[in-house]
Amino acid sequence: MRLASIFLFAALAYGQTWPAGIRFPKGTSLPSSQPAAGITVTSKSCGGNTDGCTTAAVDTTGVTGIICVDSVYTGGPGFGFTDSKGNSWTKLTTYTATAAHDQMSLYYCGSPTVGTGHTFGDTGTGSYAGVGCLLLKGSNSTLYVPSSDRGQTDALFSGTGPIQPGAFSVPGLDIDIAVMNVSFGFPTTGSAPGYTVAETQNSVTSEGFVLAYQIPGTTTSLNPAWTPSATGYYALASATFAHQ
Repeated sequence: MRLASIFLFAALAYGQTWPAGIRFPKGTSLPSSQPAAGITVTSKSCGGNTDGCTTAAVDTTGVTGIICVDSVYTGGPGFGFTDSKGNSWTKLTTYTATAAHDQMSLYYCGSPTVGTGHTFGDTGTGSYAGVGCLLLKGSNSTLYVPSSDRGQTDALFSGTGPIQPGAFSVPGLDIDIAVMNVSFGFPTTGSAPGYTVAETQNSVTSEGFVLAYQIPGTTTSLNPAWTPSATGYYALASATFAHQ
């Protein structure tokens, strides 16, 4: 098993060039000093509506793992996350920013049905939903399963210090990908050191979020952090994923 991570924040780390198509059984021990093997990340998002939203269609042919965030209004119907290919999704922990009337969860699909015209969204009426997805491609990225996830509920930022859910320690093999998401009920900006911001929804007519990721290479620990530009309450989720 190889470890991967995502920051609401993907690449395998191996030091040799293995022949294409080689599959290693669970428990196989490989050197942790090996470099990352070219996993690529693209993304899509939607938001800005009082009801649900749907992303623009994308051709997901070749995508082997998808990680999404759904950020919705706490007074609405809850989560209505879906995709046009009818995939089965695993929902991770829900984190809530009560005072901001916002809640969000990460979803993942490790072996998705893909193809042209693929969309993602939330179907809830009155959900004020914002949805963002990371689409993962790579010769070694056949399946992602979470090894851990953590976050913060009602994280208060009052102008000092970043919001941090705590460091991840990653035993054994190197991390493939790290993902972090910050969710909020009002427009704001901020910074996420060490992470690439893939998607942002920042509208007064939908719940906002920042979806970011990191490809850590030989790093065996992560300490995701978000420093907002505005005082308020936020929800933050980060997750590490195992590649199998």
